[in-house]
Amino acid sequence: MDALKAKLQPLIKNGFWVSAAVIFIGAIAVWVMSWMRLSSEHADRVAKLDSEVSSVSNVRNQLSVHPNDDSHEQMQTLIDARTAEVLQAWQSVYERQQNILTWPQNLEDDFLMEFENKIPVERYIEYPIPVEQQVTTDLRQRYRNYIKEILPSVAALAGAKWTADFDSVSSGDGYGEGGGGGSYGSSVIDSITGTVEEPIVEWPSSSQEQTLSDLFPWRGTRPTTLQVHYSQENLWILKQLCQLVGDMNGDAKQAFQAKIRSIAKIAIGESVDFEAGDISDPGDDSTAMGMGGDYGYDDMEESYGGGGDYGDSYGSSYGSSSSTTEVGPDPAENRYVDLQNQPLPASRLRSALVSEDPADAGLAVAKRVPVQMSVVMDQRYIPNLLAMCGSIPLMVEVKQVRVLPEDAGAAAASAGGGYGSDSGEEMDEGYGESSDEGYGYGEDGGYGSSGPSLANIPEVEVDETPFDVTVEIYGIIHIYNPPNKDALGLNKVTDEEVVIDGSDQETETPATPPADTPEQPATPDQPAAQTPAGTDPNEDAADGDTPDSGTPDGDTPAAPAADDNTASPAAPPTAILSN
Repeated sequence: MDALKAKLQPLIKNGFWVSAAVIFIGAIAVWVMSWMRLSSEHADRVAKLDSEVSSVSNVRNQLSVHPNDDSHEQMQTLIDARTAEVLQAWQSVYERQQNILTWPQNLEDDFLMEFENKIPVERYIEYPIPVEQQVTTDLRQRYRNYIKEILPSVAALAGAKWTADFDSVSSGDGYGEGGGGGSYGSSVIDSITGTVEEPIVEWPSSSQEQTLSDLFPWRGTRPTTLQVHYSQENLWILKQLCQLVGDMNGDAKQAFQAKIRSIAKIAIGESVDFEAGDISDPGDDSTAMGMGGDYGYDDMEESYGGGGDYGDSYGSSYGSSSSTTEVGPDPAENRYVDLQNQPLPASRLRSALVSEDPADAGLAVAKRVPVQMSVVMDQRYIPNLLAMCGSIPLMVEVKQVRVLPEDAGAAAASAGGGYGSDSGEEMDEGYGESSDEGYGYGEDGGYGSSGPSLANIPEVEVDETPFDVTVEIYGIIHIYNPPNKDALGLNKVTDEEVVIDGSDQETETPATPPADTPEQPATPDQPAAQTPAGTDPNEDAADGDTPDSGTPDGDTPAAPAADDNTASPAAPPTAILSN
């Protein structure tokens, strides 16, 4: 026994290290056994799943359609219900615009018979225009004179005064009447009350000239048949934007009460560039909704004769014979944009409206007109403006918003001429030749010019509109076509996905594998990451202490933050139809 103790003495002395070694070896043995068991189970599960996938694939390859008729019937019921919802929504937005997309009734019946109820016009009039579809010159001249006479009333919707000369084709120098570059129009002082009678919203002549050149490029001549149609579409949009400005200002009676004080630019169609300049904070894409309102123009149109003024005045002067062949570029060329906001060739638009192809459904539902409006306004009411853009009958789908210093709008409006005004001279005549003489008391107690001079007193400039900034809005206005189920191309949808993106099919490179291929596409080793543009919008443009705005804090929806873990580039907005 003593001998055994002597032999065990070294083990007892180093018992800690011996125990640690035994535990380590035992842990490794347990880990190896567990790993081997889990590996065996994993291999069995993988083999079982592969077998089941193979079985399903074999069944799928053998059967072209599912054998369950009840499943087909229920699926078709769901498809029919969704189709009805789409058509109902289409009908709703189409009817909402009908009170706006109306031709002036005072242009007489013969004019209305030629131009009314032709939306979209591309389905009714070909290009080049055949001789049998050309409208007589007297009707087109009648419309030219109508546009000339209606513009002051359109500006009045915004509370502005129309000062540009429609008959004068400007060379782009921006000069208004009387030599004043970009004149706003004169202000009038009431001799009794002393109040200044001036437009609530300033709209420089230079900006109006630019709008004329953009919306009515044919002025100075007679419009063609297609130009009449597209000019009327421009007029509808211009009325809506001016009405938007007027409704923003509400019950303002004087310019200082207005939320929008000046219109720097209004552009429609081809001249709108979504990629012009860099978008600074706040610059996130947004679409605001809310705030309804009534946008009727019947009273304004009735003020221009209510009947046969244009026919009696101009019909007999120009005769009723057809003109020669109307030539020139297609007015629809690059006027509209596709779903990627890229200019849309006229030929692509015309083919999409009649193709009934599922890939063209986005273009067949509505024509997308790009618009730009630049205004000088109180920055505390920018959320109100964006909300109203999304609630008017010709809703503006806001794509970009740029907030610039106040003088940016002035520079844009006065390009080539600057602002002009006659009010200074009128004030000088009313209050004396000079203020440097000072004021004093004469011997008879009256005011004279012998008093102490005020010329050396420093003048303190006070900014009367400290919250004013220039706001540029870039957006899309949808001109909805009459609802037509066949235009959606549902009968041509196959088992494969049909992506409706409005782009040119010839430039697309399909990368979708066949539907019956069981193999999955390989995953790239290093997927590209994409940082969405405008991920750090500045939402402090609207103060929380806005007086009388009626907008509670936080009403403006915040833009989504950038996702640094994005695994693949974001796809453009698409609609997918499949059965």
